[in-house]
Amino acid sequence: MIARLRGTRVTVEEDKVKGGKGGRAIEHNSLRDQAHLDSRVHRLGSENSREPVPNPAPSPLTFFLACQLPSGKNQVKITRTGRRYPDKNFVHWRAKALAAIGGVPAPFPGPVQMIVHYVPGDRIRRDLPGLLDALCHLLERAGIVRDDAQVKSLVWQEYPVEPKHPRCRVSIKPI
Repeated sequence: MIARLRGTRVTVEEDKVKGGKGGRAIEHNSLRDQAHLDSRVHRLGSENSREPVPNPAPSPLTFFLACQLPSGKNQVKITRTGRRYPDKNFVHWRAKALAAIGGVPAPFPGPVQMIVHYVPGDRIRRDLPGLLDALCHLLERAGIVRDDAQVKSLVWQEYPVEPKHPRCRVSIKPI
């Protein structure tokens, strides 16, 4: 279904296949759907109103994680029957991190930049792609991005080890 805005009047068109092989035609069904859309337009504002609806660009989002980041690599286990499931420790970290992030109004629609300030809590060597994998899956699970492939730019800053206060500050900005 395709919705188009013309002036202040909304019309709806359904994409239907006609004639069997490959011929596509658009059939206009304004009588059936127009009443529903008119009621939605009326609820949002007067149909005769010429005021534009504000559509602000997404503002940057920053959140803090007060825990050690795990590696996202090798966190998926496989049973003998071939069923995949995440590691118990990774699930626990993800639940704790999702609670710290809280609710997100809407996912970013396009490419984003991720800025990470990371303070490790121990001297265990973790590779950067593994840490990024965990963060990108967290962004996707939290609803910050629709797909972790939206992260097109990265700034990673790692600080000296603080055993009692591992933490991570992540900022997401639209590009």
